[in-house]
Amino acid sequence: MIKAQLNNLMRIAAVLAVFGLTGGHALAGGLVEIEFNAGDFTAMGNDPLDIDNRWWPLQAGTRFVYFAENEDDECLMNEVVVTDATKFVAAGVLARVVEDKEWIDLDGVCDTTFDGLPNDVVLEDTDDWYAQDYSGNIWYLGEDTTEYLYDEDWNLLGTSEEGAWEAGADVAGTGMNAEAGIVMLAAPTTGDYYRQEFYEDEAEDMGKVLTFPAFVATELQDYDGCVKTKEWTRLSPGENEHKYYCRDIGLVLIEELKGKTVIVEAIIVNIAP
Repeated sequence: MIKAQLNNLMRIAAVLAVFGLTGGHALAGGLVEIEFNAGDFTAMGNDPLDIDNRWWPLQAGTRFVYFAENEDDECLMNEVVVTDATKFVAAGVLARVVEDKEWIDLDGVCDTTFDGLPNDVVLEDTDDWYAQDYSGNIWYLGEDTTEYLYDEDWNLLGTSEEGAWEAGADVAGTGMNAEAGIVMLAAPTTGDYYRQEFYEDEAEDMGKVLTFPAFVATELQDYDGCVKTKEWTRLSPGENEHKYYCRDIGLVLIEELKGKTVIVEAIIVNIAP
């Protein structure tokens, strides 16, 4: 009996090893499954708002401005600000609010010379909610988003909140609560992949560590030892993004791969102490 039990345990361990599920982290790369537990965000004296993950530190006061020229040769500006505001999500975690606002600059010359954000045509205005568990993983807990809809002459037609979600809640009335996911691992390894969010038919992003360490060159500077990730969702087949997160800085460049490759890069980086 004991021998049979041991044999069964050995078979189970072998299967788990093949799929990289022997713990919260797949040591050689593979599916990373970390069970969401609200208690993990305050365990061992952890402050979920103190997001100090070395690959994407989100301290209040940090600000990024990104620039891109899209497939239609339009100039896009994106400002991301880590605020002092917080959001207690339905899943039972206090999260940091990060404001993410995108404009199209109709008068832009499409270079990285920065002379102020445009004031008129806002494309999207989003509050993202993040928190860090006691192990150092950054979790994505939802977003409150507004997309602005225009006609071909850029007259405002209305807005859409499609894509908004909150971990532990069913904001769109789908019959199922949304689930939190991970946006940055505490110890990323090439080949790791993980779920970033799950709200069926509303938000189903996945992430994967493509290269670590990675090199990336931007207008601001060159970076070594970065984490290069891939993000995709079954809701938008054929579209994915490669992102570069660099040590003690955060997200510095995005390659949007959907037809023509669009490069989104940080042109202003203000890291709060």
